[in-house]
Amino acid sequence: MFERWQRLVVRVQRRWTTMRRTLLIWACVFVFGIGCVVVGLLLFSPLAQLREISVVRHDPRVDVEQVARALAPLRKRHLFFLSLPEVRALAEPAVPGLKRIDIDKDYPSRLVVDVELHPLIARLEIESPQGEAAGSGAVSVDYLAADGTYVAYQSALVENAATLPVIRITDWAARPVVGSLLIEPEFIVMIDKTERQLLDQFGQKITTRTVFLRSQEFHLHMATYALWFDRRSPLEEQLQRYRLYLEHAGPTAAAEYVDLRLADRIIYK
Repeated sequence: MFERWQRLVVRVQRRWTTMRRTLLIWACVFVFGIGCVVVGLLLFSPLAQLREISVVRHDPRVDVEQVARALAPLRKRHLFFLSLPEVRALAEPAVPGLKRIDIDKDYPSRLVVDVELHPLIARLEIESPQGEAAGSGAVSVDYLAADGTYVAYQSALVENAATLPVIRITDWAARPVVGSLLIEPEFIVMIDKTERQLLDQFGQKITTRTVFLRSQEFHLHMATYALWFDRRSPLEEQLQRYRLYLEHAGPTAAAEYVDLRLADRIIYK
């Protein structure tokens, strides 16, 4: 009797092993089939065509509609085959002052574009060769972004518009164009460093700044007179010349300007 039950158990185990292998094979076939269907839908189904472009902005200055228009040629393209560098190449020129752009695919048919702008560091007054203001228009105001890009926005879109410092732009060969690089970042750093050094070392606060684009000079205006600097000479040497001026001529000697650009002499008026 015991041997009979033992043989029965062995037969059941063998059949279960065979059935388990068969079930496992069919399960693999089923999963593979489902995978093929999903891949087929992703690759060839019209459901995976780009139908929605979502622009995430962290600043009201970002023109969502402008970004969407720039990416409009990509609509109806298959999302799977859409190249992210291609998307980036279309989106970046549509966002002046762009700091960062992240692009994600949200299947089956949505593209998410996350845009962040460089902060604004100054309000611009662009002067014509005749000395008249030549802004971008009555509706918008000209600004300088931290990366040196010339941008223009409505004042309502700029939260700190009233507190931004003013930079006059002059001596330009061609009229600056919105969205172009106006002042190189290294030049901006030098101007900012000069202003901080004047405040820290001499206790003098700057009211306005004038940048000469072609000659690469900048004038920093204080309450009584202006200091003339250039980009070619080391900043420390120009500041040292200003120390000599204060020691020998005194702070009241100049009424209009002190020219610190020349290595062999200091000119003031």
